[in-house]
Amino acid sequence: MDSRRADIEAVKRQIAAVLRTPGDLVEAVSSVVSGEIRNKERRHVVTGAVRGALQVGSDLTLIAKGVVMGVARSTRGAAAALGAIPEVASGVVREAHELGGNAAAAARGAVEGAIEAAKETGADLTESASRAAEGALQAARTAGPQVLQEVARAVTGKIDGVRLGAATEFLRNVHLN
Repeated sequence: MDSRRADIEAVKRQIAAVLRTPGDLVEAVSSVVSGEIRNKERRHVVTGAVRGALQVGSDLTLIAKGVVMGVARSTRGAAAALGAIPEVASGVVREAHELGGNAAAAARGAVEGAIEAAKETGADLTESASRAAEGALQAARTAGPQVLQEVARAVTGKIDGVRLGAATEFLRNVHLN
């Protein structure tokens, strides 16, 4: 097995194991992700986390939130966290869609995770949430118009007290509105 697959499988097994244990799922996922990201490529950790969640049938909203928080916690400072958020949100939504999971739930969770990460790092809440929404929308765009519309609905409006207009602007820019 190549190292990419081995990394993904290792994270998948860890996530599946923590999700079978009672407790705070978001914190458990965040802890695994922030620990694993030190030794593995970010995209492999994200892929493994989503696969582990789908394996045990967990709520992708909570999992995506934990993944984004875990990645943000593994970075150094608010600027690095903000820089990582779009890629992570995109990866979570892409994996969810490709594996038959709920891409809109993953997108919503990614935005919620970005908001929590911003609170922890001192970053701007709206900017962090908007970056997650934009990453999620980019992934949804490649998945097709139906997924794009579902994700757009999931990341528009007020989420955890933060008003988002990213989906409307994004859709206007890709001429789907």
